[in-house]
Amino acid sequence: MKQLINKIGIIAIVLLVFAACDNSEYEMDNLFPSAYHRMTSIQDKPDGDIILYESGDDGQMTFSVLRTGSDPSLPAEVGIETMTQEELESYNADFQLVDPSLYTVPKTVSFAPDERYKDIVVTFTAENIVRLKELISALESDEKCYIALKIKDIGHGAVYEEKNYILRKVTITQPSVQIVGSVDSKEDNPTWIDIATNPEISFSLKLDIANNWNFRCHLVYNPDLIEAYNAKYGTSFQPLPFPDNILIENSEVEFTKGEGNGDVNPKLKINNPDFNGAGLYLVPIEAQSETFQSEVYYIVLENRVNLREDMLYAPFTVTYDGSWWTGLLDNDWDTFWHTPWKEPKYYNSEYGHWFQIKFDTPLKYGFRLKYWTRNYNPVLPIEIKICTSTDNGETWTVVDQRSSDLCGIASSWLSPAYESLISPITHLRFSIMKSNNGRCGIDSGASSALSGFRVWGK
Repeated sequence: MKQLINKIGIIAIVLLVFAACDNSEYEMDNLFPSAYHRMTSIQDKPDGDIILYESGDDGQMTFSVLRTGSDPSLPAEVGIETMTQEELESYNADFQLVDPSLYTVPKTVSFAPDERYKDIVVTFTAENIVRLKELISALESDEKCYIALKIKDIGHGAVYEEKNYILRKVTITQPSVQIVGSVDSKEDNPTWIDIATNPEISFSLKLDIANNWNFRCHLVYNPDLIEAYNAKYGTSFQPLPFPDNILIENSEVEFTKGEGNGDVNPKLKINNPDFNGAGLYLVPIEAQSETFQSEVYYIVLENRVNLREDMLYAPFTVTYDGSWWTGLLDNDWDTFWHTPWKEPKYYNSEYGHWFQIKFDTPLKYGFRLKYWTRNYNPVLPIEIKICTSTDNGETWTVVDQRSSDLCGIASSWLSPAYESLISPITHLRFSIMKSNNGRCGIDSGASSALSGFRVWGK
């Protein structure tokens, strides 16, 4: 008989018994009706997730059934069954039931006298994990695949109805190898490394779950990931010019069953630093294996020109707003460099408000630049001009001028790579021709501001 257990009802029954009986009748069997002698419930949280691994091995999930009640000396037994699709949809219409033929679970759970709980194992064969992955792949985007089980009264133990079921959303993936580098780096914010420092990065490889396998993986540079990365994050990183620009020592890593770490620590070295200075090279590193997938470790290799205040010149100085050159070079996007908007104002119809850079070593191969804007709309650059000089600033060549595809406030703009230089560049001039408040150098009071500026080149 199916029993609905109500705690308030239990208390009421006990109080009635105490009111009606004398002390000689306060035996346990008299205090609690027989329905409450053997109680069962599922101990785990009703909702959760289960990850199964497509590794050629069987998989499992477990949950616990708890036995309580007023008389633990009695044996108890309850049934286990799969919900119907209709029952599952009462929790969420987008839940799709895992066919019970794809796993095995005991039909009943039995408790010996004084036995308090039992762990129930649900088993999936390797073949059924593959089948289940195919079914999950065929679901609509808003549908989720669930294992839905419940315990039921079969005459040998009552069931708490509010704790009689368990739902587990199923995810199937390959086991994942973690790549930990001596330089911290995140996918959405990779570390930028100056090629000129001849960097070396050491790695350790770890398995993110208990290792039940003997397997080998190969640490590689994978340029095929760059296009998808640029599409995801709106970047324009390039692959290395040649695959042998980097060398990975100890790239073959073996894992032994029971050990969570690989047997060697690979090391990445810059093998050929003769890159085009304008390049910003994304380096995705992954551990390739037939069965195992891996996280991807991203870094950006760059030829940064380390700017100093004594390399910079402007035909004006502003001390009443911003932090002058410090605001441009300090990597603090809250500080900023400002152009004139008070007397003495600066007017120039050809170059607007500009500053220029004198390079310690002329750039022979190429360059690119990036600027950050202040979080203040009226001074946002909306038209810029980029000029170069090959004769120490005597004459200037316009390499780019644009009033579209620039960035908004509190943001940044990265230029394209300016390459195939005919002569070495000695100077770079960056001009803000127009801001939100007018033409810089023409309209009265029109000015602009930048909170950061970088140049790459060689």
